[in-house]
Amino acid sequence: MGASGACIPPALIFPRKRMKAELFDDAPVGTLPMISDTGFINGELFAEWLQHFQRHVKSTKDDPTLLILDNHVSHCTLKAIEFARENRIILLTLPPHGSHRLQPLDVGFFGPLKSAYALECDKWMVEHPGRCITMYNVAGLFRAAYGRVASVQKAERAFEATGVIPFNPERFGPEDFAPSAVTDRAVAASNGDEEGRPAADLENHGRPPAESEDDVCPVTGSEERGCPAANPEGDARPDGGSEERGRRTADREDQRRPVTGSVDEGLPGPSGVSPPDIYRIPKATHPQKRRRVGKKSEIMTLSPYMIAVKEATDKKSRTPSKATPSVRRRSQRVTRAKRNKSNDSDDDVCPCLVCGFAFHEAGGKKVQCISCGLYAHRECAQCTKYFECCNCASDAD
Repeated sequence: MGASGACIPPALIFPRKRMKAELFDDAPVGTLPMISDTGFINGELFAEWLQHFQRHVKSTKDDPTLLILDNHVSHCTLKAIEFARENRIILLTLPPHGSHRLQPLDVGFFGPLKSAYALECDKWMVEHPGRCITMYNVAGLFRAAYGRVASVQKAERAFEATGVIPFNPERFGPEDFAPSAVTDRAVAASNGDEEGRPAADLENHGRPPAESEDDVCPVTGSEERGCPAANPEGDARPDGGSEERGRRTADREDQRRPVTGSVDEGLPGPSGVSPPDIYRIPKATHPQKRRRVGKKSEIMTLSPYMIAVKEATDKKSRTPSKATPSVRRRSQRVTRAKRNKSNDSDDDVCPCLVCGFAFHEAGGKKVQCISCGLYAHRECAQCTKYFECCNCASDAD
């Protein structure tokens, strides 16, 4: 899907070992048929889809094409990067954990497409009672849903909602980045930050620490001065009722005033208490060990990234693959069976040392010479366990 509203014909992937054309009979016009073992995309299928993409966009040196995609492992193959460089296709990856807000397909297309496909499945089930949807019906149902959703208006709104086109760097506010504050790590230096503020100020959002217990609000537990519940003289006056009415009037006046503080900035509101003071955002205390290297937004068609992928591919090809114990045992059994079979076939063709007939022709059981290792019939050697042929016996004499 492009920012101008044009849509590339889709690709359908079925979980199969062999291609079957009947599965794509009712698919949308120009659909790229694909199959894989798992039904998901891989590096080979993505390289094939890039060729399908180039046939429709016709990217050239004078008119290159920008392709926005995520950091899935199937997109970061050397074959795909080389093909994109040759055809002037710029591959731009999105930051990790941000495709739900930055990828136009995720924001404005996949959701309506999923709902439309579910509706088509419901209609088919009503029209065909007692039957189930098979893989041969998927392409036709997808065609009806795709034709309803793929439109110029949805494509334009999807790119506008992500701030890609027209470019809008202020599309996302502080509330969009607030969930990431949970994984923020504490400052390494316990004495303070780079600006020289002490650690206590950092924990109290820049406010000075409480000087005594009277400075702590008994209602919210925050370090706010002037809290009504913290005034010990409030209930000591004889006109307690008028004092209470005065407080209610002041509270109503505060509610009418415009709010100058921002929830995201953590500034005090009309009551003098900010949301972080009431409920602080939890912080991750123990850093987790990453099992894989973190990724970032990059242009994959640039030379540094391509060289890094090439080196990683060469290193992986030089490293011998570690077979699992079950696979290793199975390969050993197969090798042993082949060796035994070849030995038996060779022994059957060899002639007997006494009579000269081959074992597969004369039959009978055989015994092996303890010196030369050749075989003879048990009847000819007149023994069943230990045997030494006449040639070996004469050589010994």
